[in-house]
Amino acid sequence: MGCPHQAVAGGNYPLEQEDCQVAFDLCSQMPQSFPSEQLREAVFHAILGRYLDDPLTGRFPNKVMSEAVPDGCIAIYKKGCVAPLYIEEIKLEIGSLGDPYFQGQRYYQLFLTEKSLGPVVQRSVLPVLLVELVGPHLRVSLLASPKDGVVVCEPVTPFLHLFNMSSSQPDHMTRVARVLRALQRGVRLLRAEYEGLIDSLPAEPLPAGGGSASYASAGPWLPERDASLQLPYPLRPGSGFRNVEAHAAAARDPTKLLYVAEQEESGRKVVVKFAPSLSEDATRIHRAWAAADLAPPLLEERRLPCGMTMLVMERLTQEDGWTLFYDLEPEAKRELSQQVLDALARAHSVNVDGEGVAVHADMRQANVMVKMSEGGDGAGGGQTPAGRGGRARSRRRQTPAGRAQALQVRFLDFDWSGLVGRAPLPPFMRERLPGYSTGRQATQEYDRALWQHELERGDK
Repeated sequence: MGCPHQAVAGGNYPLEQEDCQVAFDLCSQMPQSFPSEQLREAVFHAILGRYLDDPLTGRFPNKVMSEAVPDGCIAIYKKGCVAPLYIEEIKLEIGSLGDPYFQGQRYYQLFLTEKSLGPVVQRSVLPVLLVELVGPHLRVSLLASPKDGVVVCEPVTPFLHLFNMSSSQPDHMTRVARVLRALQRGVRLLRAEYEGLIDSLPAEPLPAGGGSASYASAGPWLPERDASLQLPYPLRPGSGFRNVEAHAAAARDPTKLLYVAEQEESGRKVVVKFAPSLSEDATRIHRAWAAADLAPPLLEERRLPCGMTMLVMERLTQEDGWTLFYDLEPEAKRELSQQVLDALARAHSVNVDGEGVAVHADMRQANVMVKMSEGGDGAGGGQTPAGRGGRARSRRRQTPAGRAQALQVRFLDFDWSGLVGRAPLPPFMRERLPGYSTGRQATQEYDRALWQHELERGDK
């Protein structure tokens, strides 16, 4: 499902003559003024249908609901299941009646709640490609359902205009061709996956009361879904991980894809983070600081087709004495702050692959863990080698001398880090210090100043 995303991002998609020809044909025909939506649809299907090896006729599995038919659909008919791969909605021009984005989601939901598709819905998130054609503008989105009747729809391309710009904007034509090739590849991949899934299904009768005739009277129906479908696919059963749970930070902020798990073979406790973006040198700096015992070991780095990077790190647990600096009591923070700065100075001196020293660029309390001496474990905690830990407070114990002492310091979250001189601060960041905003170079002085700023003023 990451094919269109890679194509729009300009990924390594070698084009063939067929891809360029269909892009040229669509960009030559779609700008025309059509007298009706049906005629625009017929021309679009004549070009794209051949390319996708399907006539793209409107279909829906339930005869009772036959009025709700998408303008185009590709589906697999097997073992009594009608599994959609591709749903399409067309509008004559911009401003035509109806919203194709929401109409496409409704068509998908009708497939999702069709009883005959129950065995497939139980075992998958039912991924489907959605194509919107609004006048001469094309957009591709991805549809899925992780639980119940929930429909998730994410556009993976902007609306691309289909005008013939071969002479003035050849890069745009190439982009359209890449998106079409990704669409074709996506349909083929989904077809293979669905056929394999349906072939593996046991020969079971339809659920009691099943069949099209009962749909209208019984209302929408859904089977009990596999709970693991709510996990990212690299963490589902069979992936090499077990006991997977959302991290406490993810529970507080659903936009964070952060999980705790165990590796099946070794039993090692890990944190798995799915990073939307990483700086050019982020993982190299992480590994260099980990080699100096200043960051948790990075065990695996995997680039996913959707554009995210999956990072697997050693999990630092409260049971082993690790505490998130953010969760310490104010007195302990003041006592330990200089020791963190001392550790930061050591980190700043680490030479990364012989190319120079680095800057962290997000040196906040939520990105530092400390391991306390016996009897000085600080308050609160939970662990988070890739994000925030729990924020529960507990009574802070003292060492016999009355002072909490940190034995070890580990730095987390290297997403923005970079070598000195090539560590620009990212877009949409929150400016905490004057002079350090999007596009400005982060420096080691910035790391120290940001740490001191939060200690004095909090996370503001």
